[in-house]
Amino acid sequence: MTAPSAAQALEFDMNQSVNSRKFIFGTECNIKNGSQWDVWDTAGGHWVHTGIGCSQPPSYTWNHLVLEFQRSGNQTSFVSVTLNGRKSYINRNFNTYGVNASELNAAVQLDGDHNQQNYSMWVDKMQVTAW
Repeated sequence: MTAPSAAQALEFDMNQSVNSRKFIFGTECNIKNGSQWDVWDTAGGHWVHTGIGCSQPPSYTWNHLVLEFQRSGNQTSFVSVTLNGRKSYINRNFNTYGVNASELNAAVQLDGDHNQQNYSMWVDKMQVTAW
């Protein structure tokens, strides 16, 4: 990552629409608003702090991130976040909402701070595993 101080948050999402429900597994390392991992409350439409620390990453350094979540009935269940081998349990569940769609996608989003300074982040070997 170039210029880590320019980042407001680093967002990692997995979205699935299945069985007439929208499951948004939104997670973000909220660097400048609490320095913690946030998760997305799909039905409520807002971010929720987890209390799990997430600080500004160093520049030009590779990190290994593993996010675990599951569908549980009509809820999104956020299980854990593992960053560079350090696993923390999230244990949060949120309701979903109805939708007429069929999709599965993964996304990475770079959120700029109030200065909107340019910065880049590289993602390598992104993998989705389901069972």
